[in-house]
Amino acid sequence: MAGTKPLLPSRKARLWSAIEAAGLNQAAFDWFEPTNLRARYRVVHRRTKFYFEFREATDGSGWPVECSPGHDRVTYYWTHVDWAALLSAYEQWLTYLKVQVEAVDAVPESASERPRLRVPTLWAARLLLWTTLCLVVFVPVAYALRVTLGVGVDTLVLAVVETAVAVGIALASRGPGSTK
Repeated sequence: MAGTKPLLPSRKARLWSAIEAAGLNQAAFDWFEPTNLRARYRVVHRRTKFYFEFREATDGSGWPVECSPGHDRVTYYWTHVDWAALLSAYEQWLTYLKVQVEAVDAVPESASERPRLRVPTLWAARLLLWTTLCLVVFVPVAYALRVTLGVGVDTLVLAVVETAVAVGIALASRGPGSTK
């Protein structure tokens, strides 16, 4: 890193802690160190690829900054005269970033991410209970009665199925969300 001044650990820690102070998750960011004289320090939000990058000017005239997003445009460029001004700009960038991250989170990227309609639990439970009751109770009872009464299996099973369908239709006609 010949020619590039290293960033003091306390300054890097201050930048890193500002992420959580802004209500964002530090784990969602990457930190890149400069690798040559013209390179910059860079903080990148992984999912959106938005970034804040800076370096100390080689002539000591300030801190050139580039960031995305800006307040009212995609990319901002400027130079801050001292570290305090750069830190203030960084914190402001985090507020712009948070707005954009929340906006990205609010818009589904594909149909698979759209909310799905769900059948209310009570309605589904009624249908499941009735189906289970038919299979576990009514059909074995029908076979037992067939043996006892000598009624044909087809007639008795048909009667049980017709009754089950009628009750199922009555339950379903109450529809989702009904509490009766």
